Amino acid sequence: MLLVDREAFFDALRPHRARLRGVFFGHIHRAFTAYRDGILCSAAMSSFRQFFHYPGDPKPRFDYAAPGGYALVTMTHRETIVNHYTIPR
Repeated sequence: MLLVDREAFFDALRPHRARLRGVFFGHIHRAFTAYRDGILCSAAMSSFRQFFHYPGDPKPRFDYAAPGGYALVTMTHRETIVNHYTIPR
């Protein structure tokens, strides 16, 4: 699921990026961590089941081999650390 107007979202965040630690979100059924315009964007995987869904795919497909999981975000005065963990089946 994509943001309808992601450019407007990042336009609103960009002036504040020096004091942002990141944008954290979930429920996308796949772990994700990237930077955009100097802003950390990170999502936790689903605790239940992951999906395959690539640009051009007509619809998502279950990834039955991938385990569920979660993310642990640790923030200190100097660092933001995102660790992704899987849950054994």
